[in-house]
Amino acid sequence: MQLRIAALADYTNITDNGKLNILGIFSQIHAANVPAVHPQMQFVVQFAFEPIETGDKTIRIVLQDEDGNELLAMQGNLTIPKPNTPDPVVVNQILVLQNVTFPHFGNYEFVIEVDGETIPTQIPLDVLPTNAPPE
Repeated sequence: MQLRIAALADYTNITDNGKLNILGIFSQIHAANVPAVHPQMQFVVQFAFEPIETGDKTIRIVLQDEDGNELLAMQGNLTIPKPNTPDPVVVNQILVLQNVTFPHFGNYEFVIEVDGETIPTQIPLDVLPTNAPPE
């Protein structure tokens, strides 16, 4: 299994012919104060599974702060069909997140697990005060 794409965006969709569209990728949120509520964002991932990896998979995605405290956790099952070709099976997943509350300014990240194994990648999200100087 390969994680091809992981991003946080304003909007995403999948076309009828399977194309993944991503609009407004971001990694920072600016807020006047905390706790800060972000009205809507979409977390998108694209996996590629080899033909031998078909079957049921458990996917868990966690948003946590820099101390490892979970803000939210989502888990679901994904069935990877057996392909008719030797090509990888590409799977897109979009999670619509509404009214997520960030209790403090700082660094957050999304963690992705497949069948209990953490995927070694970082999808950061920084919550910054609106008057923070640019880096």
